[in-house]
Amino acid sequence: MGGSYDGGLYRLQVPVTVDTANGEPVLLYDVDPDTWTLTHMFDADYAITAAPAASVGTADSNYSLWLYFGTGRYLANADKADTTQQYLYGIKDPYYNFKLDPGEQTALLNAEPLD
Repeated sequence: MGGSYDGGLYRLQVPVTVDTANGEPVLLYDVDPDTWTLTHMFDADYAITAAPAASVGTADSNYSLWLYFGTGRYLANADKADTTQQYLYGIKDPYYNFKLDPGEQTALLNAEPLD
């Protein structure tokens, strides 16, 4: 493989407010990028070249949001011959729980990330 490819996973937090439309609650996402927050979630020693897949857990896990992703790359024909050990990860987003009331969600989303 040519060059060094380290990997990382980031979370983009976009502020959301709840409003109503036709008597139904709707989420309104803030379109001003100056209000968005980019948070570093994970470091990997190898390239992460594809988007993670998300899954919401069951009641046993308090409906946690799980992110699944793997390392490795297939960007050039030479990558087919690479036998470097790669990894599959599953991490829980510590800030997601749809059962929290709005005040709890706001407090959690504004909290500092875990180290």
